Amino acid sequence: MNYLLIGQPNCGKSTIFNQIAGYKALESNFPGTTVSFTESKFRFKDDIIQIIDLPGTYSIIPHDYAEKVTRDYIMGKKLDVIINVADSSALSRSLELTIELIELEKPMILVLNMIDTAENKGIFIDEHKLSEILGIPVVKTIGNKGIGIKNAIDVAYNNAGNRTSNNLRFRKDIEDNISKIEQCISNWIISKRFTSIKMLENDDYINEKVKCIDKNRYRVSEIREELTKSHGMDSPIVISYERHGLAMDIFERSVSFSKPKRDFTKNIDDILMHPIWGYLFILIIMFLFFNIVF
Repeated sequence: MNYLLIGQPNCGKSTIFNQIAGYKALESNFPGTTVSFTESKFRFKDDIIQIIDLPGTYSIIPHDYAEKVTRDYIMGKKLDVIINVADSSALSRSLELTIELIELEKPMILVLNMIDTAENKGIFIDEHKLSEILGIPVVKTIGNKGIGIKNAIDVAYNNAGNRTSNNLRFRKDIEDNISKIEQCISNWIISKRFTSIKMLENDDYINEKVKCIDKNRYRVSEIREELTKSHGMDSPIVISYERHGLAMDIFERSVSFSKPKRDFTKNIDDILMHPIWGYLFILIIMFLFFNIVF
């Protein structure tokens, strides 16, 4: 079985990988590139599972070479399940990648990592509501403490091979343009909807893979231009903004807020940086230092 760990940079993805793999990890480069990934194998129940930790990426629309290699791997590799790791304290941003991955309609789960950090900031995520909205299993973890990781692997194992249904929708004018492109293509990658969205984003990989007869290819270009004119920005940016808006809407529907917890170090900082008490503490420290030295 093949498991894929993917997430935005600094989401704690590699920490989770290390908790799973321990010292049995192997770092390799993608063939013909200098882009590295980490992989390991472990036994779970009666199966040997290969887990791969891809480089952090903000999108599967590549903006640099590492993201391109990551995208090509996701598109071309047979995967039993995608484990999307998200930073719980920056969930609205993390959900933009999640929405893109759901468009792939491959088996996947969402792991809300660093949930303790989010709750200390007063961010409380209803994972059941979030799962209902996204249509995929959602689990909480604290990667650096190993909390929830076994449960995440168990949920991934049970969800392996279950194709994700993409029920997320953009605003009506975007959906109308997606439908227009669906009518222009006779073959597609993964799904007709996914291919149409990517063609609307003018994705080079999809444009190369999907063959349209000349008149339909011209019509697709026309649809992109119409979208660009109606929104006053390039069609890939329009779709990016749509994902951002959708992510914010999902975030607001599944998250509640309370007063952040006071961190001990923050309390110390407030005292030491106080315009009056701060100077007093400096004098006390200097007095003690002087007495210790002399």
